[in-house]
This record gives sequence, structure tokens and C-alpha cells, in this order.
Amino acid sequence: MEVAETASEQDTEKILFSILKTCEWEAKINRLKIPLEDYEDRASYYAGISKMKLQQILKKNTSTIYPKMNTIDFNTHLLILKCLCNFYEQKKIPSFTILYNYVNEFLTNLGGEPVQDYEQFAQDVITLSIDYQTIFNDTKLLMEDPKITFQRYLYLKKITQLRQEKSCIFYYISERIIDKNYNFDNPWKQNSQTDDIFCNKECILFHAVSKTGLVNGLFSYSATEDDFYKWVSDILLDSLHPGSVVVLDNSPLHGRSKSKSITVFDTKSDMKQWLRNHNVPHSDTMNKSQLYQLVRKHADIEEIPRVDQIIKANGHQVLRLPTHFEDLSPVEHIWQDIKTNLQEPKDDLHDDILSTFANIPTESYELYENDIIERENALLLLDTQIDNVLDDFLSDLKDKASRPVESMAIE
Repeated sequence: MEVAETASEQDTEKILFSILKTCEWEAKINRLKIPLEDYEDRASYYAGISKMKLQQILKKNTSTIYPKMNTIDFNTHLLILKCLCNFYEQKKIPSFTILYNYVNEFLTNLGGEPVQDYEQFAQDVITLSIDYQTIFNDTKLLMEDPKITFQRYLYLKKITQLRQEKSCIFYYISERIIDKNYNFDNPWKQNSQTDDIFCNKECILFHAVSKTGLVNGLFSYSATEDDFYKWVSDILLDSLHPGSVVVLDNSPLHGRSKSKSITVFDTKSDMKQWLRNHNVPHSDTMNKSQLYQLVRKHADIEEIPRVDQIIKANGHQVLRLPTHFEDLSPVEHIWQDIKTNLQEPKDDLHDDILSTFANIPTESYELYENDIIERENALLLLDTQIDNVLDDFLSDLKDKASRPVESMAIE
């Protein structure tokens, strides 16, 4: 009991010290680090504990029930990014509350429905990797995680370049749960932390589509990375036009980039194998310390998922949809069309789904892909604008922070 009390006292002292130092810094510059209305973020930051830990404490000590996550659609997501861009351009520091009000004002003016309540909105925005990021020293800014921004920009630049090559055919790969309730959900979105997704009594349809329609599909009563890989390698590849572009979403079934870590306790044989797998030149005469030095030098290299490897080995290019933007695939449009047009099954639901795919006019598939291209162009234009505006804003903030404290006082 005495040890527990001592540990508790130490934690309390750390929290109090964190609060004291933050308040001291704010007093010097005469402004808050985090806007007053974002009380949870302020409490987390002042106390020096994670937001997740703070929410656990709230759930334990209050009756507050946090709402379940809802998916923000593409247009609302794009609007959120546009609003942030406007703030940066006007040299204004946004908060979750200001962003929430700004987005709702835009939606109302456009004749749309406002987004859900504030707490739900804030949670959804954080899920989209938009949160307070430390930009320099202890200064924070509400912005998208730069890794997500960079990943998306590189994808958009690459696919725009490939679309200019008129000979390229794009294949979009995904999967859906085939259920008698006609929900046809994306299985990995229900449990994105699980690599192997099992369907119980339901089955999953692995499928690939292009602007000409359904290219290939396979109904499977188990859904693992191995099942998906076998479908791609043994069946799908024979259906693809030579030199095509295959677009995968972020399902764990499609494999993930990973790299086997090598330590000083691994054998020379293990180290050499790692170097060979990553195409790093080395000599068989090198001793263990030299091999390990090479491994450390190239430690950031990630292993390409095996499904990417087999697709590339057959002469195709592979792209992965940017995180949080699965909407950049016509698959979502197609399944909405199927839900609308699928009649009450007469004999076999699987046959009826395939027939519905076949009955969708080719013109519809072309329209779906054209809509995706419009989305890509709009997002690429916005990303380019944000890159320039945000860079100017960050320079401005750093310049102000470097001035004497007196000049930063708010009148």
C-alpha cells in the first residue's frame, strides 16, 4: 500500500509540474497554446497524458457515452481540408470548434445537411488523422498528419501521370461481404485491425473492376491474406490486359508493407538473407559487424507485400489508395448501383449479383471512373494549394515566435 501511494504521489507531482510549466510559458507569451474551447485537448496537454488515457478516465468517472464512429464522406472530407486551407491562408489558427462551425456553415449554404454533433465530429476528424500537430518547439497547429498528406499527394501525382498514358487500363480490386440483408459491407472496415477476416455463414466476393465492368470475381467462405493472394496469382492475373495498373485499397487482406527487424543476435546467414531480400549489395567475406552495419544503414527499407510483388512480376504497376480516401475508387459507386438494382433473389444470390454486375451498362462504369478522375483532380489541386499556403503560414508563425516576447503580446 505504501509503494502504491508513493507511485501515485510521483504521478501527481509530474502532472502538477507539467501544468505549471505550461501555464508559465503561456503567461510569458500572453496566449494559450491550445484554444480554450478544445477543453479535452487542453486537459490532455496540460496534464502531460495521452488523449486516450484522458478518455479512459472520463469513461470511468462519468456517465458520458461516446458515440460510435461514423464515416465522413468524400465531399465532407474535401470540405474539411478546404476549410483548413482557408484558415492557413488567412493566417488564422483553427480549433476543432471553429472548424466544426465553419464546415456546418458551408454545408448549410450549399443546401446540405449539417454534420453530426460536435463530439462526434471531433472524433471523426481525429480518425482522419487531422489533429493538433507539434510544428516547432511546443507550438501546436490543427492540421493533417504530414505523412498522410505526402502519401496522398504522391499517389495523386503518380495516377495523374499514368492516366496521361492513354494505353493504361486501370483495375480496381476490393471485396464485399455477401449477405442476405443486401448490406454488402466492406469486411476490413468492420475490423481493420485484423489481418484474417472470417465470414462465418456469409461469404466474401473478391472482385476486380475496370471501366468496362466486372473483370473477375471469386466467392470465398474464408477471407485471409492467403486466400486473396491465391485468387490474384492463380486466377486474376490471367484476366488482366498486359501493362495495366492495379489499384488496391488498404485492406489487411491485401498485405502490408513490413520489414523483418534484424538485431545483433541474429546470425550472419540471417543478415545476408535480409540484405539479399532488399537488394543491398554485400560480400560473403564480410564479418558480422560489417553486415550489421549495412543492415542498419538500410533499416528503413520496407518489404513489398507479396501480392504487389507477384503483380509487378507479371508486368503491371501497383498503386495503393491513399489512407482515408477509399472513395477514390469506382467500387463504392458500383455497389451502390447494385444495391439499388438487385431484385429479390429467385434462386441463387451469387448468380443474381453477377447478373446485376453484367447488366450495368458500360457507360455507367465509364461515368464512375470519370467521377473518380474529377475527384483526383480536385484533391490534387487542393493539396497543391495547401502545400503552398501552409508553408507560408508556418514561416509566419516561426517568424513571430522568434521575435521578442513583448512584440507577441495580444492587445
